[in-house]
Amino acid sequence: MKKHQMKYAPIAILSLLVIFQAACRGSEYLISTVAPQPSATLTEESAPETPQSDALPTDAQSDTNQGLRNFVEIGASNAADLIQVNSIGIGAPLADFFIAPEIEGYSLWVAVFNDGDTPARLEHWDLYTNQVIRVLASGEINSPKSLSGTPDGGMLVTLDESSVALWDVYSGKLPFDEFEYSPWFEEALIPPSTGMLLAVGYASTDGSLVLFDLNTYQMIDVWFHEDYVIDIDFSTDGAYLASGAANGTVKVIDVNSSAETLSLSKDGWVDSVAIEVSPIQANGSGHILATSVSGTITLMDIANRTQITDLAGHSSDVIGMDFSPNGEVLASGDRGGLLKLWDVSSGNEILSLNVGSGEIVRVAFSPDGTLLAAGTTDGRVTIWSVRE
Repeated sequence: MKKHQMKYAPIAILSLLVIFQAACRGSEYLISTVAPQPSATLTEESAPETPQSDALPTDAQSDTNQGLRNFVEIGASNAADLIQVNSIGIGAPLADFFIAPEIEGYSLWVAVFNDGDTPARLEHWDLYTNQVIRVLASGEINSPKSLSGTPDGGMLVTLDESSVALWDVYSGKLPFDEFEYSPWFEEALIPPSTGMLLAVGYASTDGSLVLFDLNTYQMIDVWFHEDYVIDIDFSTDGAYLASGAANGTVKVIDVNSSAETLSLSKDGWVDSVAIEVSPIQANGSGHILATSVSGTITLMDIANRTQITDLAGHSSDVIGMDFSPNGEVLASGDRGGLLKLWDVSSGNEILSLNVGSGEIVRVAFSPDGTLLAAGTTDGRVTIWSVRE
């Protein structure tokens, strides 16, 4: 079968632009564990064209703000004590979200589908005020599939059915043009430890997984699953990249050497993957891999290439997973709107929550592990924390 062809032409001058912009913004994106303050006032130019959040009532909003002022890192010992601190109704079907650092705390970027006469777009939400700060890429993306961003929050990457695009959050679209027109993209991801890499998974018959250097805009390497790539994930330290495909193949790539360190064949469609540094108290060493097939999650020790345990409890496909940055907790969300938290070391279920009526499209911890968010297809992002 003829394989999809890709072009990779370096654009040297654009790398200078990215570096210059990053230098100019360097001091603006310091990560803190203090509550996010309102980062912008809505103006006629920045006001969203979409419905406002169904903000919580006054009393509930007060509880939300109090919760946001008292986060601690979520771990196996306190994950059962999660408290909902925010629930944002986007007002449009949700495709994906990205938790972005601010000078104080975090904000939220969401990618939403077309909604009536309003085109697909990116919306930037202030978690403190539950207001839209700005709207980006309105009418410039079509049926978005994934959204990711750099650790400083200054650059976003979106992927829709036919294109991959880079965005400066202030100036708009960057002229990144490394991909020919294709209807075969599935996910694009920037590692949480560095903004200088970009991984792209193709939903094509050759199952391409491509790694790019964003300093030079050149391809570093490419690997093939021989079937649609369904999900990809970087470990928090950026050392490993994991990917799963429709034919059951799973790959783990050593990012520094571009070596394929682990290759598995699962019995069924791989719905999602997650990879993280093993928790100190775990029996394994190095990094740990989670894969989900037909609702069953399997944990593996990558260094020893051994299966640790199976986590059973979901009654439908698990399509979103994420480890806490300390590696102690795995969050998993399924098509039925059920969110579960697991103790990675013991394999025990910690908590089970019914998030909503829609499918959970993504679960994600904040970079410091103090927040956990779940987004559903019915247009809602719910956020939890653990108070001091």
